[in-house]
Amino acid sequence: MGKSTGAGALALWTHHIKDQSSLDYISATYTGKAMKIGAGVQASEAQEAANAQGLVVVEGDCPTVGIAGGYTQGGGTSPLGSKFGLAADQVLEWEVVTGKGELLTATPRQNSDLYWALAGGGGGTYGVVLSVTVKLHPNMPTAGATLSFMEPSDAYWDILQAFLLNLPAVLDAGATAFWQVLPGNTWSFEEDCCDPLYEFNGFLWRAALDSASTVAGNLTMNEYEADITPPAIFGGGYSDSTSVYVGMIAANSVDVPPRPICASLADE
Repeated sequence: MGKSTGAGALALWTHHIKDQSSLDYISATYTGKAMKIGAGVQASEAQEAANAQGLVVVEGDCPTVGIAGGYTQGGGTSPLGSKFGLAADQVLEWEVVTGKGELLTATPRQNSDLYWALAGGGGGTYGVVLSVTVKLHPNMPTAGATLSFMEPSDAYWDILQAFLLNLPAVLDAGATAFWQVLPGNTWSFEEDCCDPLYEFNGFLWRAALDSASTVAGNLTMNEYEADITPPAIFGGGYSDSTSVYVGMIAANSVDVPPRPICASLADE
């Protein structure tokens, strides 16, 4: 239900705090490109602004999540986490109103206890965050792949064990892995099981399943200019692609003719 629900709880609507700006940040702990993001700025909006400068901001896979809110304040996992760390690791400063009504700036050197508490302590726990300033990173080519298989036989569980045992090496190599084990042995059964999630999360879940046995072609961000549609979906390792990273959150993509993964492997 969320940490802000319950007796005496106060829910604040910050969706319209849409200010965001890029800057050259200079401090004792970091010097480089950064972005100040208002509490109402959604991940897709921040990522599109960063991409226009050839940069990338660390965020998750959902387009409507506010970066300054519970996502970053809760730690913030990301497909870029193996490369840059958690979203909370990117925070340079918080602009926050405390329970006493004080407007404070929290950095590693100023109000440092509040800075570290907000960087993982949970959304709405220590104050009302009005904005967060985070590091920006150079955009880069990325590659993703999807592997799926059915039939829960002994071989199935052996393969799953091998996958899990190799996850540390995958992460050490700088990759990020998303995986799930679902009941059933057909895609139609999986879809029936996940229908409540489809309704809750919109097209993202269905697009992930629809793209599970497809390959997207080589693209650059300049070619990423039509609405996301299955089977060409980019982000989080849901598809086999080579592209500049924008995750599943960008408002635009191109429809790429699919190829079965087995065909692409046979071509190698």
